[in-house]
Amino acid sequence: MDSILKQRILEIQKNIEDSVEQGQRELVTMVAVSKTVEADKIRETYELGIRDYGENRVPVLEKKMEDLKDLDISWHFIGHLQRNKAKKIVGKVAMIHAIDSMRLIETIDTICQKQDCLQMGLLQVNIGEDPNKFGFTEEELLASLDQLQRFTHIKICGLMTILPYGRTPEENISWFQRLSELLNKVKVHPAAKEWTELSMGMSNDYQEAIRAGATMVRIGSAIYQA
Repeated sequence: MDSILKQRILEIQKNIEDSVEQGQRELVTMVAVSKTVEADKIRETYELGIRDYGENRVPVLEKKMEDLKDLDISWHFIGHLQRNKAKKIVGKVAMIHAIDSMRLIETIDTICQKQDCLQMGLLQVNIGEDPNKFGFTEEELLASLDQLQRFTHIKICGLMTILPYGRTPEENISWFQRLSELLNKVKVHPAAKEWTELSMGMSNDYQEAIRAGATMVRIGSAIYQA
């Protein structure tokens, strides 16, 4: 067992517990972003109690799912999902974090209808209005709520965001709070009344995200590259 890996995870878990006490949530899911490591390192992390893993490339995810099929892993797809590759993971992952357009929603729903399954996912919001990021603007999200009600094979559970690079954790707090406020705002709509999840915060700012209401944090380098 890698003692350094164990120490990193224990430290992150302690930080999460401390941040939860100061935040708005009772439970936070840590998604270990495993895109930079091989299957054997994921096995080590699994032995330390981590069950949720995030990947951002479809071919890599497919291979790791096959290599680790003996483990009870909840896989999260956290990258930009191209519509022509959606069929390869829809119905096979626990959560698709970055659903960034109505066209992708339609594609996922159609695939699920054919497979007779239900896919859970989050809508990506470009809360920082970064031209280099995918996702709905706040205005686009609000305008799309009525349309969401017609999709029966995809279950939207909340919102997700990736903030602009180069900001300090303190600067990011306002964006996290803004996404949390947006979730509360849209929940008055019938299509969003059961949304509870907020996927936001990564290795450098997950504590700030939790204090702002995150229910999922995506942590990679703090686990595997510290």
